[in-house]
Amino acid sequence: MKKFLMQAVYFLIVVLILNTVLFFMGNKVYFGKYSRVSLDYDAYLLADSHGMPLGNILEKCGIYNFSMSSDSYDDMYIKLKFLLDKTDVETIYITADDHTLSPYRETGNTDRSKIFRTEKEFDNHYEYIKSRYIKRYLVFSQPKCLTVIISFILSKTKNGIKSAIGIKPGKTKSWAELSIDDRIKNAGGRMTGQFPSVNYSINVELSLLGIITICKQNNIRLIGIKFPLSSEYITILGDKTYGADTILRANGIDVLDYKNLFIDKSEYFADQDHLNELGGKEFAEILLENSNEERRNLEIIF
Repeated sequence: MKKFLMQAVYFLIVVLILNTVLFFMGNKVYFGKYSRVSLDYDAYLLADSHGMPLGNILEKCGIYNFSMSSDSYDDMYIKLKFLLDKTDVETIYITADDHTLSPYRETGNTDRSKIFRTEKEFDNHYEYIKSRYIKRYLVFSQPKCLTVIISFILSKTKNGIKSAIGIKPGKTKSWAELSIDDRIKNAGGRMTGQFPSVNYSINVELSLLGIITICKQNNIRLIGIKFPLSSEYITILGDKTYGADTILRANGIDVLDYKNLFIDKSEYFADQDHLNELGGKEFAEILLENSNEERRNLEIIF
């Protein structure tokens, strides 16, 4: 019995050490950027990866970029409630792209955005502790986090081996350098992934409607944004849309449609539907100018 107990203790120690190592790795490669937020602003941009190329440029106009890759309206709903609990919010800019109500967005980042959930959202203190801390710190209960950690380790190992034997990484072609055929092929693949079915997700729609309701109840100005798309993707996409912008407009929400803004600027894109650093900077400056002009108009009115 004593031997069994000692083995159990050793096993537990090994698991705890391994979990600790994985936790710090996960905190760096999976939760690190996601958990960053400043509460010193009264305007926030909530978007998925399409908002990330804008970086922190919008901060010059008092807009904090709270975007993250794969964020769905479920995650943005959680983030909005967090902001309302922690600071005063006057304006929310939110993505209203054609794909944002897609069924594939039901997975989102709920395993990460839960770090922004406040205690008042739970039925009891135990449920809050379990979601906010126990599941957060037990890495083995987070399959997506483990997958990212393993991919990170394999990538570093692969690159290390290549470097050791003198193989230099190949240069990836930019979107502008790809042939027209390759662009069309990539755009077609992306469209298939973003629009896997005819119908949009009711669950994701409910989160968008929840965002609209919260903003109206708290006198927060909500503004939709359709991000720029490449010429090839616009052609492939045609009239396909899950209609997030339609829902916003039906609820009296303004939508700024920049979908065709850079239709002749392939050098502004990292791929078929994401801006690169250059395009993100240019688009951010356009948003800043429009925001400043709008504020001047409001000052004249009032």
